[in-house]
Amino acid sequence: MIPNILTILRIASAPILVLVLVSNDTNMIILGLVIFILSSITDFLDGYLARSFNQSSRLGKILDPIADKLLITCALISLISNNIIQDIHVIAATLIIIREIFISGLREFIKGNVLKVTFLAKVKTTVQMIAIIILIPSTILEFNFDLNFLGILLLWVSSFLSLLTAYQYIKVSIDNDSL
Repeated sequence: MIPNILTILRIASAPILVLVLVSNDTNMIILGLVIFILSSITDFLDGYLARSFNQSSRLGKILDPIADKLLITCALISLISNNIIQDIHVIAATLIIIREIFISGLREFIKGNVLKVTFLAKVKTTVQMIAIIILIPSTILEFNFDLNFLGILLLWVSSFLSLLTAYQYIKVSIDNDSL
């Protein structure tokens, strides 16, 4: 199934992204940006194709959120290691990473259909991806405005959305007597 192949490619791209982004070479940063953009597109495509062709699978339901979390986490860790995300802004990235791990654990613990992906969670992932797409080249591209500032601002917005969606998932779990 094509959606599962796209998801597996996204999982495989995460460690490659780290290897590429730890370099300060301009060409490697551009390659990292391309890898991240293509991986982000596969996130949309795998879900779209699965729905369009009614190809929902148990494997896809398990791997898709893992792929998203690996991609986002690896990108954030790389951006921290390159000092693109630094100082107090590391807190925003850390909150996102903690939330991703926590929700994965919560889903594993509950093992049911209680925690369905919400629209707000999809918005959160989109904002995270846009923030990372802006932050990756922020040290090599120059505009009339501060690209890094915009990326950091979106990182904080996605951090807030991460906490909000985590709260929603916890509330749903409690309301359904899953915890």
